[in-house]
Amino acid sequence: NSNRQDPSAIRLKINAKENSEMEALETAISVLSQLIKGGIFESEFEKAKSDNFSDLQDARMTNSSFWMEGIKEYFIYGISFPKDKIKKEKDWLSNYNIEEFNIFLKTLNLDMPEDIGISALKGHPALSYTEKEIRSFISKIYKRSNKRYIPPKIPDFLMSSVETSQLEEKDFTELQSSESEVREFLLDNGVKLILKSFEPTPGVRKDKILLHGFKPKGALNFNSDDYFSAINGPEILKNNGVGELDKFEFQRFISNNSLWWYGIKPYVRNLESGIEIDAVPEDIEIMLQVVYLLLSEPRNSKNAFNDWKKNEVQKFEDQNIDLKYVDLNTNIEKIIDDDSGASYGTEQFNGLDKVDRHKAYTIYTQLLGNANDFTFIITGNFSIEKYLPLVNKYLGNLPQAENYSLAEEQNSSRINLPLGPVHIEFFFPDTYKKRNFMYRPHHVIVASDKFDWKENLRVKALGSVINNEVWGLRFNKEYSLYTVGAGGKYNPVSNQYKISASIDCVPEQLPLLRKEYAKIVSNLKTNFISEEILIQSLKRIKFLYGTQGRALSNKSINEKLYSHYRYYIPIVENKKVEEFIESLTLEDIRETARKYLKESNFFEFVMKGRE
Repeated sequence: NSNRQDPSAIRLKINAKENSEMEALETAISVLSQLIKGGIFESEFEKAKSDNFSDLQDARMTNSSFWMEGIKEYFIYGISFPKDKIKKEKDWLSNYNIEEFNIFLKTLNLDMPEDIGISALKGHPALSYTEKEIRSFISKIYKRSNKRYIPPKIPDFLMSSVETSQLEEKDFTELQSSESEVREFLLDNGVKLILKSFEPTPGVRKDKILLHGFKPKGALNFNSDDYFSAINGPEILKNNGVGELDKFEFQRFISNNSLWWYGIKPYVRNLESGIEIDAVPEDIEIMLQVVYLLLSEPRNSKNAFNDWKKNEVQKFEDQNIDLKYVDLNTNIEKIIDDDSGASYGTEQFNGLDKVDRHKAYTIYTQLLGNANDFTFIITGNFSIEKYLPLVNKYLGNLPQAENYSLAEEQNSSRINLPLGPVHIEFFFPDTYKKRNFMYRPHHVIVASDKFDWKENLRVKALGSVINNEVWGLRFNKEYSLYTVGAGGKYNPVSNQYKISASIDCVPEQLPLLRKEYAKIVSNLKTNFISEEILIQSLKRIKFLYGTQGRALSNKSINEKLYSHYRYYIPIVENKKVEEFIESLTLEDIRETARKYLKESNFFEFVMKGRE
């Protein structure tokens, strides 16, 4: 704002692929040069201004971070912190114009950086560049007569009025709801639609409408040779773009609304396929158009496929995902007979050569390209009566396949849950250089045929108590733990309860930590924990599943409805849940520990470096 001083530093960070360092530097400096010489366009300025205004709209004076940031700015930078700070900044931003901004750019002296740093692997050729060489190269770029940068055109629409007018008006039937606040509909093409409108508790997605569509068919319904084509299909076809727009045009289009690229998630897992997406109510039609086009009219180009594969290889080689956690979880899921996910990490990367573009497209269209077996759940603060015709317009026109039939799940490598105790060690890839070991003790128990919500809460409470105890290993016993945590949960796919901990430690402390965890388990079965620990542990469970806190967030409500309509898990009133949590006693925790924390249910997993 007008009271702020110039920023103390501006950093330009350039991530370049190998052997393209100078090319990347040239591109970045050219853009910066054009910005300094010509300023920015009105459209760019208005977009930046709108984004900043939205950030101010989202600011909450009841949020502690708002006050912490304001106090820090006042005492460290001398920036005023009035009570009406948000209003003052909005007023200032409303009157700020492009001429002032372009004058501001001229004052920043961006022609040459004060400091230059290069970060690369030891022995990389980029480290041989001298500071003098880099500065000389930058100077040459600035001296060129660059053409003024013209921002690429942002598409005006995703579907034209002609295209949308061709969507037929379909019938639908409202079904008897099992819960008064949830409305169920059966659309003409067989889609089951679940709508719940409510005022969520504050959170990241408070003002968003969440949509989750799913069907109980996945990669294991196809030939095992096509497995990697199946699980990678959604990302391959998303990389093609949406409707008439390629990926880059589509990304520019959604930059002007509340959708975002990584929040659009079509997926194929082992036993399920579907799509997740969210948007503010004003963008609900765009959101529905994205779903309609991705599911009914996916693009399929060779260039987009090759681009996807190149990016996947680069992502793996750059280690942009933390493979050690993904690989360990993939290995554990196989041992404990859990088919709820899919192959990720190194296993997925090793399967890239088995991905066939045409197979990926065919399987995607068979699973996601038709309305059969689809259920869509939409939650958030919106008018059902107002938006129901719009939802039906797009979801009701998803194509319905005739003679739709898929094979039963196939998994020849499926292993039944072995009898514990089991101790299994895995090894990090040779490229992983860190020393820490990953220790994952699990107690895995096959549940009875009928889901018991009270038993589920007992297991969660026990997991919360263990979480409190393992955190004590770091803070009370001062073990060198990088990450630590524990919990208990029910997996409806495998019909298992799992009580587990995550402990990342230095190698020499692993034997001691194994004994510490065994002691925690033993004590929970034989000795009463303190009342204080129980209260603290139950407080966390209450926040997650009671009448306050996260339980009433949009995400939690959407997930609860998903569990009900996907796995028939009963919906229990939050008040009943909270009352049951408050009724849990020390004896309940001990009895639950005795029931589940048995040696025959015990699995120990360790991932470490090779000697």
